[in-house]
Amino acid sequence: MSQIVQTFRTKYQSSRNFILYGLIGISAAGLDSLSFVGFRQLGIGLLIANLISMHLGMLFSFVFNTFVNFRKTDDLAKRATTFFSIAYAGMLLATGLLALQTQLLSIADLPAKLVTVMIVALVQYNLNRTITYKSGG
Repeated sequence: MSQIVQTFRTKYQSSRNFILYGLIGISAAGLDSLSFVGFRQLGIGLLIANLISMHLGMLFSFVFNTFVNFRKTDDLAKRATTFFSIAYAGMLLATGLLALQTQLLSIADLPAKLVTVMIVALVQYNLNRTITYKSGG
């Protein structure tokens, strides 16, 4: 019976982490977008506003995934470095996937973007789950 309980706990925790990761990601994207608009309203240039807002979203995501979702608060500098490296790699992957879909496969921008977001989110979730938030940092 204890094996069944352990299996259930493992699956529940994995599902909980995945759902929270998605909700945190959506919230981070919202913060990114709203802060971008706010910075533009303040007269900050397009690219600078985008860089700042993206990093605010990434920082939000790191903090909430670290303290709320995965609850791994040891080795914060190492976890942050890994998390942000995965985020930057995700940006590169997203750029490549968008180019592939729109330029080589002639897929329209929005469907290509939606597919890209889903693929990159799954890749980043799995990398963060297995690398950034593994036990022991």
